[in-house]
Amino acid sequence: MTTTAGLTDAELDVVCSYIRMIADTLGLTEWEFRVEDLVPPDDDENPPWAHIDFVYGRRFATIGLCEDFRDLTDRRQRHVIVHELLHCHLELLMQEFKIALRGLGGGQEAPVDMAIALLCQQVEYLTDLMATRIAMLLPMIDWTTDAKETREADLHEPGTHALRGGEAAPEQDALPDVERC
Repeated sequence: MTTTAGLTDAELDVVCSYIRMIADTLGLTEWEFRVEDLVPPDDDENPPWAHIDFVYGRRFATIGLCEDFRDLTDRRQRHVIVHELLHCHLELLMQEFKIALRGLGGGQEAPVDMAIALLCQQVEYLTDLMATRIAMLLPMIDWTTDAKETREADLHEPGTHALRGGEAAPEQDALPDVERC
């Protein structure tokens, strides 16, 4: 039986735990995430492996994973998760720029839409470049261990995945969970 993104319940638990661990490592400790199926656009010849959607005004995002996420290489899985999570750091800036551009556009939608499209494309390239470099420093998903045990070990063992610039990890119960769909 499969669930979200073609993953079994146990695999989805591993992915959710992994997203939480990587999010915390990237400084996204106050963010909450939901994982669900990625619905690729009908006209996309190269559908994405994942996509992230944000709730305006909240630190909440939904990460959609492709149906064959488990079949991607370990390195690709890590890169995809890091890439999507890095968008969280840039989203507020993107929202503010879009508002400002629309306000400065004087009712001229075409140039504003073009400027926003160019901005989005450049942010995507930047996000991917950062994800490529940062992902190399982070662990890959460990599909062989229990998700809860992995999360507890990563958060509480000395010398593993220091959070907040080397501070001790917050208690597990204090962290927002990654919600399954």
